[in-house]
Amino acid sequence: MSSQYPTALDTATQQPSPTAATEQDDVGFEHDVVHSNASEAILALEAKLGVGATTAAAAATDQILVKQSDGDTEWVANPAKTSAATASADGYMTSAFASKLDGIEASATADQTAADIRGLGFFDTSNDGASSGLDADLLDGQHGAYYAPADLSVNAQTGTSYSLVVADGGKVVTLTNASAITLTVPTNASQALPVGTQILLVQKGAGQVTIAAAGGVTVNATPGLKLSAQYASAALVKLATDEWVAIGSLAA
Repeated sequence: MSSQYPTALDTATQQPSPTAATEQDDVGFEHDVVHSNASEAILALEAKLGVGATTAAAAATDQILVKQSDGDTEWVANPAKTSAATASADGYMTSAFASKLDGIEASATADQTAADIRGLGFFDTSNDGASSGLDADLLDGQHGAYYAPADLSVNAQTGTSYSLVVADGGKVVTLTNASAITLTVPTNASQALPVGTQILLVQKGAGQVTIAAAGGVTVNATPGLKLSAQYASAALVKLATDEWVAIGSLAA
């Protein structure tokens, strides 16, 4: 029976192992059959491996037998893949892939810290506020502090004179004294209240409140610039740089 190699491995049937007691004409051990099968297997193995001077014993660890361009076979390191790697097949790394790897910072990790994310300009509770520069803090380009609160805060004054300041914008200024009180509207140069500012005045005491305009300031009102009585109120509205109007319970 002929050798099965290289399509299949030979068994003891094709490559029997005679003993000292085996006769050359015993069935399955016929001298010509044994030699013929062995020769066929040897020739098939040589054809399979090709030719080359190096031996497995002389090869380095992890080297493999590779056919060379001249037809020889040599024990060499595992050669590089001959095609570029894809999502479904191994291969060599292309220059484009190498460039992507070169672009990754040396300390890059899979997990991004909060500081890493903030560094990219994202908003969180640690970097909000008027100085953050983030659009998330703005409404129509203005920070929340720009807008007057829904509930008015009160600036209670108990003297006989008071001059408005920038902080009074959007507030209620109460004026309480038994004697007459002068409320002065300052120039824009001294207190730059924005145009459109509204300030509510309330006369809480018996002393009548008179609205006085600082030099260069115009305050228009009808019939006059006095609050009409105790608990009377009036609103001051800034119409231009140094122009105001008083609206409310007023007297001449």
